[in-house]
Amino acid sequence: MPRYAILRQAHTQSPAFDAAKEVLRQAHLWEEKGDGEIPEWEAFPQGVNGGENFDRAAAFVSAQLGGERDVVTLVDEVDPALMNPLMSKGWSTLIAMLVLAFPEVRWHFLVVTGRPDMGVDDKQKSWDHFSRLHGVASLTEPRSTALFDGHGLRQHIREVMKRDREQSKRQEINERVVPTRPELAVVLDDETGFSRFCGLMAYRNGFRVHAIASWREAERLLGKESAVPKIALSIEDWYLGFSDASPGHLSDMEERQRFLPALGSNPLPIRRFVTVGHDRKKDDAARRRQYLRELRLNERLGTGRPVSKSCQVVYKPASGLHTLWDKLGFPRAFPKNTTASPDSGDYRQSKGLANGYIWPPLKPDAKQWELEDADGHSSPGRLLQISEHLIHRATKLLEEVSTVSDAVQGAVLATQALELLGGKTPTVAVDALALKHEFEVMAECQFVGVEFHLSMKERLSEIRKNLDAMKHWLHKDRREAFLLNSEARIVKRIISVLDDNGEYEESVTCQNRLRWLHRKIRQHDEWRETKVLRIAFWWVNYYLEWVQRSFVHFACTLTFFIGLFTCGFRALAPEKEPSWWNALHATVSAMHTIGLPPVPVETEEFPVANFNLTITVTQTHHLRAFLGYFTALFGVTNFGIFVSMLYSRISRK
Repeated sequence: MPRYAILRQAHTQSPAFDAAKEVLRQAHLWEEKGDGEIPEWEAFPQGVNGGENFDRAAAFVSAQLGGERDVVTLVDEVDPALMNPLMSKGWSTLIAMLVLAFPEVRWHFLVVTGRPDMGVDDKQKSWDHFSRLHGVASLTEPRSTALFDGHGLRQHIREVMKRDREQSKRQEINERVVPTRPELAVVLDDETGFSRFCGLMAYRNGFRVHAIASWREAERLLGKESAVPKIALSIEDWYLGFSDASPGHLSDMEERQRFLPALGSNPLPIRRFVTVGHDRKKDDAARRRQYLRELRLNERLGTGRPVSKSCQVVYKPASGLHTLWDKLGFPRAFPKNTTASPDSGDYRQSKGLANGYIWPPLKPDAKQWELEDADGHSSPGRLLQISEHLIHRATKLLEEVSTVSDAVQGAVLATQALELLGGKTPTVAVDALALKHEFEVMAECQFVGVEFHLSMKERLSEIRKNLDAMKHWLHKDRREAFLLNSEARIVKRIISVLDDNGEYEESVTCQNRLRWLHRKIRQHDEWRETKVLRIAFWWVNYYLEWVQRSFVHFACTLTFFIGLFTCGFRALAPEKEPSWWNALHATVSAMHTIGLPPVPVETEEFPVANFNLTITVTQTHHLRAFLGYFTALFGVTNFGIFVSMLYSRISRK
């Protein structure tokens, strides 16, 4: 049962909420305790200026959070058209800021003002849709978590920000860097952990998500009287068994679609299944194969792209967020963002993301810089204020994560802060990016429904792309240093999470990347300060970083240098026809030497015929001696590296 709170203005009296309380009583959704009152926050006497009152109102809402109970906040009134944190002032601005700052809270409004004229059809439909989803009448509807913005309240605020862009050049720039999520996805899974995990996977790739947790919610959203607009994507468990007694046998896909017709609506959503995969009855397995064949055909007709059998069904336990998304075939199902032009550079960045969602932000062009110069290059003050609040909350949650749901919530908070900043305040955005990946790795490590070994290649690549987008808001002389240092800090924090959860192989992958970054940072600093001696020894750092990447790198490098030294000893051999075997023996002997190898000396005797004498000439080969010393040093160094790597692999540290 959720916890309730009230936000109201001074002119709205507490009895105005009595009707909403009665609705909750009749639906048995409110347990009256103590004096039977719901905690309230009143804007008076502070006024209703959004920026000034945000901290006070946010402190009140934060006090209501905690525990496993959801929070539902009742607001006296709001004008949907004025829910713009940037341009407008007043009560609706404050509420919009709070909605963005608390993505896990459900918001309902007693009165929705600003009804447009009846003649304006589009605005009228939008207003009616907002009232139906977020008015008092929707209080009793079964709803799961609001984290993934399934009902689109946060999406509405971002769209209002875009529509108002003609009021300010600053707003036009912000519209380009703050992404929107027009596409909707649903997750059908009776396991809360899998539902949240798959919901986060779809959300981070640009979808708003309904992570459905009950049959009543599934029937309301996907049933015959569906309250959901077009669905672009569904991720389903094949064997569903909701606790509130779903009718029929939902493992039968034809029966599921009969009860939930929105899954077969036109156009058809892209449907994927994550399941345990046990087939006890041959008839059921045959029917399932036939149903999947029909889905592949329909999807191909709808999208024009072929669908692989292996992409339709993925078996539990699932892999990590990136790998599971790839296994389900979504990079091929969403090959490009339809709002992007292949010539603009958006095509590459938007591959595999929901249509209409562009992330990371694009490189600013000349027009943007011209408009930005008049008002600075930072994020708008209110969006920065909201983002810092989200980062503060996520940082506190980082110390309290105990379940996958906690980690998912932290990831959404950090993602929200990162998107609102749009990379325009890089120092704060880096903190949000680090928290986002820390929480996502925590979710992957702590969830027992995910495989133990994770792929880190895609995550490291994603971090680099995000930092590449941020660096353009810095001075050109500091971009490279920012890129290297920021990535090193983020990777170091990820390594800490992996070590805490015993993910040794994944930690080694990140440590290899961190060593590469440290080498690049040193080279960047030394080149800038013109440290000639250190620059001359760059190759040493590169070699040490290269051989420690893996045993394969070590073995290949060792083999290459043994062959190189063998060629050197053969070229410097005193014999007229030197032997490869002797050269190899000299190389191995030098590498096994503990201490300095003996200086190679060549002795040659010249007989003197007239005097019956023999002259002995001794010649030292200094070049061959240097090669021997270098080979010995190489052997001792690599022996130490090998022992270190072997100890790390055995001890998993």
